[in-house]
Amino acid sequence: MLVIVSWVSFWIDRTAVPARVTLGVTTLLTMTTQSSGINAKLPPVAYIKAIDVWIGACMTFIFCALLEFAWVTYIANKQDANKRARTEREKAELPFLQNSHNDVWVPREVAEQEREVMTVRMNRRQTNSVWKWIKTKTEWNDKSKRADLISRVMFPVLFLTFNISYWTHYGQYGVAIST
Repeated sequence: MLVIVSWVSFWIDRTAVPARVTLGVTTLLTMTTQSSGINAKLPPVAYIKAIDVWIGACMTFIFCALLEFAWVTYIANKQDANKRARTEREKAELPFLQNSHNDVWVPREVAEQEREVMTVRMNRRQTNSVWKWIKTKTEWNDKSKRADLISRVMFPVLFLTFNISYWTHYGQYGVAIST
């Protein structure tokens, strides 16, 4: 349950830093407390127990969700800095831009209109309506949001894969019940 709760941060906006950090750290600390409580009740042994594998994997998934938030924040800050630098460069330029097609200087407004026309044409060329829907609804071009979108799918799939392999491996051992 704690692993799944840690995935909620993938749906929280990247700018809500306190919410995402609190969720990640709280789930990680709760998992650590659970681990300590479980290990305190078990006798110390020299080998790795099945519960150690389970708790270790769960802590890894929770910690990776916290790392994903750090990565998303880094990417977003880098994108914002690049956008600010680009805006400053554009303000510093002359009111004329060079047209890349034939080295003719044209007014900025004309160049922007030409870009809009090219964007419309490119959008019309996309024949795959599913891909077009994904790009428009999910802001796929924003790298930080793309990381969250990928994580929303990747984390559950990997955790499901771990569960299948874990229960397949450890399910073969019977539980000895003493009467």
